[in-house]
Amino acid sequence: MYAAWLRTGPGDPDRFWSLTPRLYLLELIAFAERARAARAASITAAWTTAMLVRAASLPALETLLDLPPARALSAAEADAQLRAMAGSLPRKSWTEWLSPPSET
Repeated sequence: MYAAWLRTGPGDPDRFWSLTPRLYLLELIAFAERARAARAASITAAWTTAMLVRAASLPALETLLDLPPARALSAAEADAQLRAMAGSLPRKSWTEWLSPPSET
């Protein structure tokens, strides 16, 4: 069992011994699914590259990417988003921002 665990990644012994049999199985299943997804992504990239090399003309990049359509923000929406992001920043004076970080 430990050999299979080691093949899934770093193989931290403490992590291995803390797992129940059910969690061990779930971790191995998750590893197998990640490996399958990575393999499928590699094959898809190779196939797409081969098809683009053979194409008479390249399609627009937007047709190859699965991007949601961009939507322009109104001034009020942009302002609200900026204020929300600013609200999550720590409150510091300009002098505090310029000073080197303290080691704690």
